Amino acid sequence: MRSPWKYPRFTLRQRAEQGLIISIKYYPSDSLLAHEYGEGWRYIVMPDINSIEEGNRLENEIELLTP
Repeated sequence: MRSPWKYPRFTLRQRAEQGLIISIKYYPSDSLLAHEYGEGWRYIVMPDINSIEEGNRLENEIELLTP
């Protein structure tokens, strides 16, 4: 059976320019959250390991650090 969800572009613990990815969630197209905020993957990013702040980012807002 094929899933209607696309695979996320990023994974947990990946480092991005916005911080460390600590959580991933998906809003399916037929959900209330998707109607309000848009369908797709959301990433919770912590600016640094000692931060108490978290940011919610869309997939197109994430940029990985260059090696």
